[in-house]
Amino acid sequence: MEIQWKYNGNTMEIQWKYNGNTMEINEKKIESKEIFDQSKIVTIIHDGQEYQLRVTKANKLILTK
Repeated sequence: MEIQWKYNGNTMEIQWKYNGNTMEINEKKIESKEIFDQSKIVTIIHDGQEYQLRVTKANKLILTK
């Protein structure tokens, strides 16, 4: 098995190779402060559907449709 990874700022790319098969994962990390700024609710549009990402009083994240 071979594992390769690259980290560039806030993006990480991981690639696994095992018995000739390759699997890739791309991950992007963002601080929640960057997303929420001064608000407690952010609307995310994914595939034409709207979702709300909220910060609770207990400082947890909840995603609802």
